[in-house]
Amino acid sequence: MGRVTSRLRIVTGALLVCFCSGLALGQNLGASVVQVFMPGGGAPPNVLRLTLVRDNGFMDTFFTDSKGKFEMPTPTSGTVNYIVTIESDRQHYDTTTANLTLQGLQPTYLTIFLKPLPPEKVLYVRRSA
Repeated sequence: MGRVTSRLRIVTGALLVCFCSGLALGQNLGASVVQVFMPGGGAPPNVLRLTLVRDNGFMDTFFTDSKGKFEMPTPTSGTVNYIVTIESDRQHYDTTTANLTLQGLQPTYLTIFLKPLPPEKVLYVRRSA
C-alpha cells in the first residue's frame, strides 16, 4: 500500500506542476493603462473615443470607460509608438494629440491631459424657453 500511495503522490505532484506552469504561460503579460483627464484634472464627463495610429500605419479605435481609463495590450517584444488623437467635443476640450511609447513586456500607466478649448471655439447650445 505504501508504494501505491507514494506513486500517487508523485503523479499528483507532477500533474500539479504541469497545470500551474500551463497557467503561468497562458497568463496575459499585462495591459498598459492610459488615463485621460480633463484640462482641469478631473475625469471626463462622458466616454471618450481615441484613435491610435502605430508607427507602422496600423490604426485602431479605443473607448475609455466612464472614468477616462482604457487598457491596451502591452507588446510582447520591441517598442511600439502610437499617435493618439482625441477629437474635440466642442464644449469642454479641444482636439488633443499625444505620443505614446510602449516597451515590450513592460506594462505601463500613461496619462493624457486634454487641451483646454479656446473661448472662440466653444459651441453654445441655445435652449428653448
